[in-house]
Amino acid sequence: LLRSLNILLDNAVKFTPNGGAIGLDVKGDVEQERILIVVWDTGIGIPDEQQERIFQPCIQVDGSLARHYEGIGLGLAYVQLMVNLLGGTLALESAPGAGSRLLVLTGASHKGYLDAYLQLMHDMAVKDPLPLLR
Repeated sequence: LLRSLNILLDNAVKFTPNGGAIGLDVKGDVEQERILIVVWDTGIGIPDEQQERIFQPCIQVDGSLARHYEGIGLGLAYVQLMVNLLGGTLALESAPGAGSRLLVLTGASHKGYLDAYLQLMHDMAVKDPLPLLR
């Protein structure tokens, strides 16, 4: 989850011009054991018709942006995969020229994080995944 948060913040910085603003809001719900994380910016924004595409690997909103902004388009695909594996959800609110808000709602239990990790290690054929946690 920390790596995913780092990617979201990096994108906010990358796509927000000088003088713009970025932010991070975090709210916890103790009863439901969930956390809402919102990374927002006042950057270039994303058109509605492009919003589904940016979660696909190696996709950027506009080919000309790839030349202006570094990256190969794997960050948001990775974030979505990790959030889903951990039982959470990822949502996007954005408009061109109005910036973006990426919302991460964690799964209902921390146990889900360990289960997702162990399943991923199993799928990758790691013989003994628990030492990797230490």
